[in-house]
Amino acid sequence: KDIIEYAPVLSKINRLQAFNYHYLDNNNDDPLSSGFMAQDVQQLFPDAVTEIQQKNGDKFLGINYQYFTVAAIKGLQEQQVEIENEKLHIDELNVQVKSLEEEVKSEKLHNDKLNDKVKSLEEKIVKLEEMVKALMEK
Repeated sequence: KDIIEYAPVLSKINRLQAFNYHYLDNNNDDPLSSGFMAQDVQQLFPDAVTEIQQKNGDKFLGINYQYFTVAAIKGLQEQQVEIENEKLHIDELNVQVKSLEEEVKSEKLHNDKLNDKVKSLEEKIVKLEEMVKALMEK
């Protein structure tokens, strides 16, 4: 009932900043905890944050980290689509590179042939110049 596709999350996930920290009631020699700041999460994923009221009346924000299991999988799926698109683009670029390499190879062969013809013509010019010089001396 009321099934709605999960909205894209990758850009939001990328904006989250992870921290190591002590809780207010921890001692300095207690191991650090890891996580996100609830205020930051609340701006991006309001459904993942709950307000908790303590017995003394103080309120604080808590994060439901189970929420991020689905968000992380959705983010991975989005990344996979991006990866597949990049692979296709890389394949297209590889085809273009191969084509350009063939063109360069063909042009090099053409240039080599032209260089051979130029060398042959230069040799013929030298011979003609020698013949003209010999005729002029007669």
